Amino acid sequence: MDLADVLQHAVTQGASDIHFCSMQAPWIRVQGELRITNCGNLQRATGKPCDSNSAAYMRNENGYRQQKAHSAYWLTDALASFMEKSVYAHFLEGHEVDFSFTVPSLGRFRANLFKSLKGTCAVLRYIRDAIPSLAE
Repeated sequence: MDLADVLQHAVTQGASDIHFCSMQAPWIRVQGELRITNCGNLQRATGKPCDSNSAAYMRNENGYRQQKAHSAYWLTDALASFMEKSVYAHFLEGHEVDFSFTVPSLGRFRANLFKSLKGTCAVLRYIRDAIPSLAE
């Protein structure tokens, strides 16, 4: 599962935000409620969904299944292609950055990429094409 797959899943679920943090599975915010996604081991375009029988799961020291987390570098690499070089360089200097990008056939996203005590993190906000009415 790659970044586009996670974004597609989030949009399909009606998420407003997607939260990423190193060594954790992504979270999505749906109607104000945070939900963990079903895939912690994000990889580049494998073409295979992550499920409980996939390599995304491992046995911990107690024998329980747990999700593997993606590396600290995966998130930066996945978002780097959407950033201008100057924005990417600013992030590498240790600053948080804000930028936006479009995924063809999916939509626009606003992103905040930053470093925290947990490692590299990002929050992406899905920007709808049409502004919803108050009733919606």
